[in-house]
Amino acid sequence: MKTKSEYVTIPELHSQSFGFDAVCLPPDRQIPLHRQVTWELSCVVTGAGTRLLSEVSEPFAAGETVLVPPGMPHCWYFRNDVTDADGNIGNISIFFSPRLLERISEDFPEMSETVLQIVSQKDALVFSGEAGRRLLATMQRMVGENSRRRLLSFLDLLVTIAEAETVRKIADTHVRSRDAVKMSQILSYVNCNFARTVTIDEISRHIGMNRTSFCSFFKRHTGMTFTAYLNEKRLGHACELLRDPDRNINEICAAVGLPDTPYFCRLFKKRFAQTPTEYRNGLNS
Repeated sequence: MKTKSEYVTIPELHSQSFGFDAVCLPPDRQIPLHRQVTWELSCVVTGAGTRLLSEVSEPFAAGETVLVPPGMPHCWYFRNDVTDADGNIGNISIFFSPRLLERISEDFPEMSETVLQIVSQKDALVFSGEAGRRLLATMQRMVGENSRRRLLSFLDLLVTIAEAETVRKIADTHVRSRDAVKMSQILSYVNCNFARTVTIDEISRHIGMNRTSFCSFFKRHTGMTFTAYLNEKRLGHACELLRDPDRNINEICAAVGLPDTPYFCRLFKKRFAQTPTEYRNGLNS
């Protein structure tokens, strides 16, 4: 990842009308926070987690489709425990330039109103209901199409976007500081990855900082070390899992990223002044 820029920047398209990218890969190979000069229409086929659109962080699930305007910083943080049978997530993204929309409007007068409705948008659009289902179905169909058929499907996508009634807007205010961007990245990454081993070296690389700078940055903004914050997140989730009487302590340890049961129990007792078993018994008393 680049260390001298706040965002990864995806370059403008030159060799094709629009970019089509269907991926199936492990969750930890997600693209970090980025923005590009093109529009991006992205749908999640398999997976769940937290997405970041400008300054808005919110959960997402499979089946959701989002239109991101040019220049808006965004990122999808996929959870490691919501994958297909091979441990992969699935996502389809289409990238198209503002100039392509202009050419479509110029060459096809029937599409001019549709294009105008899209280019007038300055916010990200999150689609649901019938529009969301149509967008997802069309993008999945495009996976098996050749370039000519995809062009026709792309025009169909534009019409669906313009006519959508069940859509939610997320504004890009461009007012966040560099520190706020980094903290959003860190917290979203923790939310999606705390159930596995997460090292300081790994997360500092993810946001483009060296280990020492990252530790100082995190402590300054939270008053806690990163390890303490990560364990606090894990223990909080463990409390929720302890409500399920069918889960044993070893399973809960593994589910929150602390597979060493004695270490987990020591942390738990230090934090809550009782063992996990005592905590569970107290819930049922």
